[in-house]
Amino acid sequence: MEPDTLYALDNVTLFIGNDSFGAGSLVLSKSKVTWSSHLGAFSQAWIYPEIVMHAISPASKVVDSPCIYCHLDGEEVTELRFVPPDEGHMDEMFFAFNRGAELNPDPVNEEELEEEEEPFYFNTEEFGISSDDPKVKLHPSGLGMMSPEDFMAMMVQQGVPIYDDVNEAFGEAEGEGENEGTTDGDGQV
Repeated sequence: MEPDTLYALDNVTLFIGNDSFGAGSLVLSKSKVTWSSHLGAFSQAWIYPEIVMHAISPASKVVDSPCIYCHLDGEEVTELRFVPPDEGHMDEMFFAFNRGAELNPDPVNEEELEEEEEPFYFNTEEFGISSDDPKVKLHPSGLGMMSPEDFMAMMVQQGVPIYDDVNEAFGEAEGEGENEGTTDGDGQV
């Protein structure tokens, strides 16, 4: 067994969609899942980020015994089913798939993170913002919602002062109150 192998099992039947590719060897390494036909006619490998979901599936119309079901990411929905020679291998196979997925998290897409930013909720009347503004969405509670950036830009346009910190907002000068309650070695503040 290769040093990066998490799990290997022979006589695993592969189904892609509803089509069986017969029995072969399944190898789960730290970076990919590989299945090779015993006949040598077909071999396929998938990296873990391509496998968006895996689960233990009971017998179904497609497969008459429990299997590991995988859903692949792609333009078309692709389903894989790995059927072990007997049910006794299911848990170990499943945990190997889990470990491979843990070692290969989905890449972080910074643009998607920015798009998923939590909206800012506000009382439209209190801030004098019309709910008719195209940047404002209404929450079922009646509050307005918009991105924090759009809200801040709108406040600046309306001349509302924006402060970087609490001290600035309440007029405290920098350095005031920083050493209150602390003393040097002689008891002097």
